Amino acid sequence: MAPLDAKIAMYRKLYVAITLSKMEGEHMFTTTTVMALLAVLATLTSLLTQGVKMFLDDMKIRYASNIVVLVISLVIGCGGTALYCVNQQIPFNALTAVYLAIMGIGNWLAAMLGYDKVKQALTQIGETGRG
Repeated sequence: MAPLDAKIAMYRKLYVAITLSKMEGEHMFTTTTVMALLAVLATLTSLLTQGVKMFLDDMKIRYASNIVVLVISLVIGCGGTALYCVNQQIPFNALTAVYLAIMGIGNWLAAMLGYDKVKQALTQIGETGRG
């Protein structure tokens, strides 16, 4: 009976090791996760930026639109990524801090290609079709 108990104990340890490695792999930033998160955050940033710009225009306040986008995108990009980390129970460490910074900058770059550029392109296409 002793050899059988030893084999059962060995298989249990192997099962636990495989299960733990799968669990650790589930809580990582995959390419798909990063791209989906970036798309959602950039869309939110573009919409919020347009709202803030309309508000500032109504108040007749001068502003640099790139700086407005930068501030909003860093807050939404880093905040959204931090919320994802909390939701997925990813521990905050140096690597997570790098992910937060990269997502903030990536969100800024993605948001810069957002609403204004699409609106400008649609206007140009409309003017070309009429002329």
